[in-house]
Amino acid sequence: MRPLRRALGVRRALGVPRAHVYPALATFVVTLVAAGTLTAAGLADGFVRDLLLNVGASLALVPPTYLVFAPIFERLRQTAAAESGRHRATVPGRGSGSDRLQPVVQA
Repeated sequence: MRPLRRALGVRRALGVPRAHVYPALATFVVTLVAAGTLTAAGLADGFVRDLLLNVGASLALVPPTYLVFAPIFERLRQTAAAESGRHRATVPGRGSGSDRLQPVVQA
C-alpha cells in the first residue's frame, strides 16, 4: 500500500490528473507483458513460438494505438457533447429550463 501512496503523491506533485495515471499504468503493464511474450517466443519452438509471437505482436500494438486514438476520441466526445448542448438550446420547448416532454397535437 505504501508504494501506491508514494506514486499518488508524485502524481499530485507533478499536477497529473488522476484520470491519466491508471491508463498510463495499464499501458506500461501491457507493454511489459508484450515484451515478455516476445522474449518467450524467441526461446520457444514450433506452434508455441508462433502463438507467442502472434500474441506478443498484438499486445505490442495495443499501447501505441491507445495512446494515439484515445485523445482523438475524447476530443470528439467533448465536441459532440458541446454541439448537443447548443442544439438543445435552439430547439423550441427545450433548453430554457424545461426538460419535460411537450404534448403532441394531432389535427
